[in-house]
Amino acid sequence: MFRMSYVLIILLGALMTYGVRYQRSLALDQARINYQLDSYDESLQSADEVNHIFHAMYQGLRTIARLPGVRTIDRYALDLSADSRTTIQEIYNNLYEDVAVSELYIVPVDLDPDQIDPNTGEAQEPITTFDEFIVGKHADLAPSSGVETEEIEEIEIYEYRLMKRQLAWFGERYPDESYIGGLEFPAISGPTVITCDNTRYAPSNPIERDRSGLVYSVPFYAADGSLKGCISAVVLIPVMREVLPSDEFVIRHAEHGVLFEPSAAGRWLESREFVDAVEPDPSLIYSDVIPLEAVEGVGEWKLWAGFDNARFWNRLDVRAALRSETVGYLMSAVITASMLAIAWMATRHNRTMRSFVQQLEQRVSDRTIELEQQTLRLRAQISERLRSEMLISDQNGVLERLATNQPIEAVLLALVKSIERYQSQLLCSIMLVDDDGTRLVIGAAPSLSPAHRDLIDGIEIGPMACACGAAAHTAQRVIVKNIATDERWERHRDVISESGIHACWSQPIVTSSGTVCGTVALYLREPRGPHENELRLIDDATRLAAVAIERTRSEREREELHRALVGASRQAGKAEVATGVLHNVGNSLNSVNIAADEAARQIRSLPLGDLAEVSRLVDRHQSDLAGFVATDEKGRHLPAFLREFSAHLSREQARILQELESLEKYLDHIKQVVSMQQKHARTSEVVESVRLIDVIEQALGISAGSLERHSVSVVREYLVEPAIRTDYHQLTQVLVNLINNAKQAMADVPAHDRRITIRVASQADDQVRVEVIDNGCGIQSDHFTRIFEHGFTTRKGGHGFGLHASSLSVRQLHGSLSVTSDGVGTGATFALHLPLHWPHDQEVPS
Repeated sequence: MFRMSYVLIILLGALMTYGVRYQRSLALDQARINYQLDSYDESLQSADEVNHIFHAMYQGLRTIARLPGVRTIDRYALDLSADSRTTIQEIYNNLYEDVAVSELYIVPVDLDPDQIDPNTGEAQEPITTFDEFIVGKHADLAPSSGVETEEIEEIEIYEYRLMKRQLAWFGERYPDESYIGGLEFPAISGPTVITCDNTRYAPSNPIERDRSGLVYSVPFYAADGSLKGCISAVVLIPVMREVLPSDEFVIRHAEHGVLFEPSAAGRWLESREFVDAVEPDPSLIYSDVIPLEAVEGVGEWKLWAGFDNARFWNRLDVRAALRSETVGYLMSAVITASMLAIAWMATRHNRTMRSFVQQLEQRVSDRTIELEQQTLRLRAQISERLRSEMLISDQNGVLERLATNQPIEAVLLALVKSIERYQSQLLCSIMLVDDDGTRLVIGAAPSLSPAHRDLIDGIEIGPMACACGAAAHTAQRVIVKNIATDERWERHRDVISESGIHACWSQPIVTSSGTVCGTVALYLREPRGPHENELRLIDDATRLAAVAIERTRSEREREELHRALVGASRQAGKAEVATGVLHNVGNSLNSVNIAADEAARQIRSLPLGDLAEVSRLVDRHQSDLAGFVATDEKGRHLPAFLREFSAHLSREQARILQELESLEKYLDHIKQVVSMQQKHARTSEVVESVRLIDVIEQALGISAGSLERHSVSVVREYLVEPAIRTDYHQLTQVLVNLINNAKQAMADVPAHDRRITIRVASQADDQVRVEVIDNGCGIQSDHFTRIFEHGFTTRKGGHGFGLHASSLSVRQLHGSLSVTSDGVGTGATFALHLPLHWPHDQEVPS
């Protein structure tokens, strides 16, 4: 007994040590999250400063390009009015003061700096230049000091040659003003060049990098709309470097080969390979690549950020967690040692009396343990047989639903419930691959929480997409014993932990043709791996789900094939072909129904009544089960009956599996018949004439299941029903995104009051307006300008991708997307404006 006390004390000490380590892990995980959030905010501040430079240059250059005096300017600016020159001068002064723009040029479209201007007899130059703040200055000494300085040559040829290439780029893509929309002027930079700005260039220490810079240009057009030239601004490399607050940030443009590193050499050099590749450094606790909001025609400007891991380990919360761990270990050691000392003292005091008592107790204990073990084994055998019988009965119900052509949702739901009844500690879900083959949607998951369902419904298939997405991607079973430490759940760990889920086992559903059509997943509220019987359970469920899905798909393909064949026979007079194909499919379906009925009959014929009688006997003798089995006449026959019944169940299981294999063969034959007809299908054009109402109904049909699950009602207000030319599939995706966004906005609205209104109305200029109106959480007024930004979201667990992608898609459809709301709690209205006719009747741009 006292030895057991020592063991228990040591186990208690080990448990306390584990608790200290677990608490330390939780504290470090929270500290890491806080650190990454703080670092991301700091990176955004640096990105905002860089964005300010590009935004100020773009706004200033675009303003100059739209001035009437600039649009009518001649080759040598002789007709540039005083007011226009004053306006340009003020803009240049502001750019110089605000973002240190050193030079401003108005460049003619035919500039060739390597040719002689016949009017001046010198190399060709821009129309006019504004550079008063840099002329005659260099780093060693400024002329205004009164001291005679060494003259430095001002080199403009590199700037002019780059401007010539930029003008060629504008001429190729934007030859006249009709190619731009309103204020959305294009802009382009390029690789860094040597400029004529010598304000940071010193003759005593000549470093060409000190007068190298970035040339940023926008086009301007003549009064007749033709390309007349460009407005160019120059910013020195040192100016861009000074914007970076530390050696942990780098500005990168991969296409132009531009790298603006900080003034000090440090952290970024250790991650140089990732900086050059514009990718986060995985060795750092925080490293990110943030796209900059610069209007740029070629490639994209990005800010690379990477903080040394020492910053994390020096944080107060991290050091506090480490100190708490040390104190916890010391306390565990002290408590364990004290308890061991007390136990040792008690052992010495009671040694004499304990010897006799232990001998007597040992004999009683051994006999008691033996009887208890026999009882437990017998109970476990009976319990397992009962649960197996219940599982077979439930699977029989699944097969009956399949044989009676019930909807696939009902079949999968019955299968999920049978698994959860067999193992009450398990939660089950069945996911289906969508029509595009890129995402998984919920087929059945009745016991998962709403947040969990929203997370996995529509998840992308990929190696890091939780357990189900990874299983569908690799076509192999994925066992996640502990979600808290598995990197595949990193993005969604908070939602899962709130649901109380700690482990997940997912297996792909593979059809007879070898393609993955879905997954079966089992979730646990404790971190562990599956037992052997649980692996068999998920294997059987996967096979049943594959048969159900294949049969449903075959039925759908048969119906589609029937409609296609009937239409073809009416047009070509070959109805006998359709009749023959449908006859073959019908014969195969008859075989499927016969096999399913046979499997159901075999399950119904199981002698379950005898097993129920055994269960009642066990219940009546539960208090003295071992004596009942050893002495009673009926009890002595009980083990033999269980062995015979187990063998009978095994034989029936083999016959049922044989019928299921026959089902798979029949369904594969149906697929082959259908596949022969699919060879005649043709793809539709990208741009086509469609009824707008049909597109909206298609989007509502795609979202119908999700809307029903969330108790969302739909109100249709079709004031007009126009036909438009557009990209049918892209417009459908935009509408699906808006409907899904409206559904998510009503998560906190009572279920009986959730409502989405779809309104279609005419609009001037041959346009139509589609409004998606919800009565959800609403939008703050200061979020209107950011709602369509990449990564911006107000929803917990959201990514900020849906509305941003929809905005981009609407632009490709030559339309626009806007949002209005009266404030928080008043709902929101997303308005989609679309042209009735496709501009120039051309393909949708990629």
